[in-house]
Amino acid sequence: YAGKYERPPVTSYDLRVEGGMLRSGQSPGSSYVFYGPDVAFVSDAGAGGGYVGMPIEFIREATGAVRWIRVNGRIARKASVI
Repeated sequence: YAGKYERPPVTSYDLRVEGGMLRSGQSPGSSYVFYGPDVAFVSDAGAGGGYVGMPIEFIREATGAVRWIRVNGRIARKASVI
C-alpha cells in the first residue's frame, strides 16, 4: 500500500509504513486502520490532513497490484513506491 498516489493538479498522498502502521502526511501524520481487504479509515488525523473516519479504499489492477487509492470518493493513481 505504501507509495505516492497523485491526483493532479489537486493533490497527492504519500503513504508509508511507520511503527507498524500505514501513515500519511508529515510526522506523526494520519494513521489508517483496515477493516477489510483493501479498505481502511483514518483513525487519527495527526498532521496528515483529512478527518477521523475518512474512508480509504485501495484499488487493484488485474495482476493484483495496488494501482489506485480512493480517498473520500476521489481516485488518485499510484505514481511510485516509497
